[in-house]
Amino acid sequence: MPFRWLAVMIAISALVLGSGCSLVAREWMDLNQKQIAEQQQEVKKEKQPDEEDPAGEEAEPQAPTNSGGTDPLIDGKELEVSNITILADDKDWEKADHGTVDSKHEYTAFTPNGESPDRAEELLGVHYFEGLQKQATVAQTAMLMRKGMEEESKGTLEWKVISQSREDQLVGLKVKDQNQGEMEGFARFFATDDGIYMVMYLSAYTLSDSEREQWMHLLKQANNTNLTL
Repeated sequence: MPFRWLAVMIAISALVLGSGCSLVAREWMDLNQKQIAEQQQEVKKEKQPDEEDPAGEEAEPQAPTNSGGTDPLIDGKELEVSNITILADDKDWEKADHGTVDSKHEYTAFTPNGESPDRAEELLGVHYFEGLQKQATVAQTAMLMRKGMEEESKGTLEWKVISQSREDQLVGLKVKDQNQGEMEGFARFFATDDGIYMVMYLSAYTLSDSEREQWMHLLKQANNTNLTL
């Protein structure tokens, strides 16, 4: 099963971010400020002029509705992890892996029925980097993770910024690995007063449009104090 990528993400984040941004990572981020700015401009260009909001931030993904006009997320599930609440769909998500890389980096993986991440067909992961918001921005953190994933991949990585603001970024992912197959999903990076989080959903199957809309909406609810089910 392709979730060797859980181990890869742990290794990347431990190497690049676990110590609170190494000197090499900071130098790399400084060199890529232009790339980050260009990435932000690309996101803005994809929006129509009348869609721009006064604050210049991206619009929140809207909750999908079913044919009856009701919210299909009503049967979703709240999961408490790393001092935040995340929202999942109505599968029986259970904690399948948890650990700390060092005192500043904690990771947790959830899978349906608690199946091993090495065999599961879906994975919901949370990485928490305590205090990182004092040393790196959300955009810089996301760029570092992208660079690490590209270097570790034995195939191709598609990375598309869907929405972002100063404290929040949502990206779409597609991973094609010559040994591990194909995965798709989303990763959301956001900052709190305590640190920076990455919440990631990956599936071994091609997602339908409704599933994509659902998971974008679910990931955007992480750390939302007004969660309602």
